[in-house]
Amino acid sequence: SSTTSATIYGTLNVPSGISSSGGVTLSGNVAMTSTSSHTGLASFAGGISASGGTFGNNIFIQNREIGFTSSNVLFGTNAGPIITSGTDNILIGLCAGRGITNQVNNVAIGTNALRSNSPTSRNVALGTDALLNNTQSDTVGIGSEALANNTGLYAVGLGTRAGSGNVGSNVLAIGYQALMNSGAGNQIGIGPYALYNNTSPSAQHNIAIGLNSMWTNSGLQNVAIGNDTLIGTVGYLGQSGNRNTVMGYRAGYNNRTGSDNVFLGHQAGLGNSSGNNNIYIGSGVSGSTLGTVSNEIVIGTNAAGFGSNTTTIGPTTQTSATIYGLLNAPSGISASGGTFANNVQANGYILTSNARSWFL
Repeated sequence: SSTTSATIYGTLNVPSGISSSGGVTLSGNVAMTSTSSHTGLASFAGGISASGGTFGNNIFIQNREIGFTSSNVLFGTNAGPIITSGTDNILIGLCAGRGITNQVNNVAIGTNALRSNSPTSRNVALGTDALLNNTQSDTVGIGSEALANNTGLYAVGLGTRAGSGNVGSNVLAIGYQALMNSGAGNQIGIGPYALYNNTSPSAQHNIAIGLNSMWTNSGLQNVAIGNDTLIGTVGYLGQSGNRNTVMGYRAGYNNRTGSDNVFLGHQAGLGNSSGNNNIYIGSGVSGSTLGTVSNEIVIGTNAAGFGSNTTTIGPTTQTSATIYGLLNAPSGISASGGTFANNVQANGYILTSNARSWFL
């Protein structure tokens, strides 16, 4: 009973197991073929080989902690260190899930992943600082700092800093810093910097797909597809227009305050800045003057309009246009010349010609 320690060199085989209330130090390998119970500190310098084992406390490997408590899996220094009644959490990494107590169904992998003083449930955080300081449940952050400091419900951020600083609910951010610092909900930003710095709380229901698409936007209900779309000119000053639909590289590039526009095509509506209710369809189609006209329709590659409340089809190089069926022009027709293969009906009268004169 006076023996204070025992040292065993080589391999120790104990078929019936080991039971110890004190510390055990072994410099060789340990092979255990049955259940062993040990309530004190055990140090195995040569390693452990066992067909099974039960540990009352967490395990440290190379100063890294492994634990399993009430259906939780913990691996890493201070990973889930204060869990109480929480279940079904997987926390791997330095301080992963730190703060979780009674929360459930979380997956956090990476240093500080899902670390928060206001822990929640049903989150997925993969990457260093992913969902760091997140305060909402049902979020997914994949990538370094993805959705860090998020306070929005049902947010998904995929990419480095995607959705970081977001406060809006129902947002999807995919790409480097997409929807970073977003202040509004119901947004979709796909592509590096898509909807970046969309800080206005009222700037909701936007969809931006493409590099820099809708950078520094403060408008609502816009759809922008293509790189550098609706960014408010060089320097990414941002745009505040509403209900615009643009598609194509740099479509609506210089738009600042214009609303209710449709720009479809490569650099379509490039020059529009404050015009409203315009439709530009075709590569290089632009408004008539300074980007301030409204209610203008221009269709055709490189076609240019004639001003507010006008419609232009085709560029100046267009030599003919064919319209099948009846052409109705309630406000009249103005032309510098014209050729008609058949009779012309005007105000209920049919005009005919014998190549010299017109007859009613």
